Amino acid sequence: MIGDSHIGLADGSEQPIVAWLDRLEALAPRALYLNGDLFHYLIADDKFCTRSVQLVFERLRALRDAGVPVHYVEGNRDFFLEGSFAEEAVTDVAMEYAVRAGARNYLIVHGDMINDRDWPYRFWRFASKNAVSRLALKFIPRRTARNFVDSDGDHLCVPVGRSLDLRLASAMRWSSAARSAAAALRWPTLGRQAVV
Repeated sequence: MIGDSHIGLADGSEQPIVAWLDRLEALAPRALYLNGDLFHYLIADDKFCTRSVQLVFERLRALRDAGVPVHYVEGNRDFFLEGSFAEEAVTDVAMEYAVRAGARNYLIVHGDMINDRDWPYRFWRFASKNAVSRLALKFIPRRTARNFVDSDGDHLCVPVGRSLDLRLASAMRWSSAARSAAAALRWPTLGRQAVV
């Protein structure tokens, strides 16, 4: 599972995750769950698509076509995935997935809607993720959309810091299986991510 990686939109930002997906495919996983906010923000409309976004979704499509189901949980910074190039590149898009691993059941959910008292956020989500907002995108000129992406895409990203495995190791106790998987993947720094 990858969650909240917040990849930049500028050219080259995709290289670490594309390399990670190459290594993941070699391990032949049963599935990949993208737990929202793969990019710092993703407006899944062709006018807002950068080369970096295109390359990541091409790689996800190749992974899916190689037999690895790719499930995308919509995050708070993901907009209009259904019916878009994003949905076409993965197996499916949903708000949550129930997964069984061994004797345990897990619910994979982005988590932005868990706090039912965060009324300002809930209002913002409703206002920004509805049919009227999606229709409004059609009226934004392509040049304006590109200027928006080009001006905000890179400087809003999470800065690259220590390697991911060091951050995760300090944040959680790892089982021996998780440590083995992390070592096999030689994780790059992509932002905040986890593999379960």
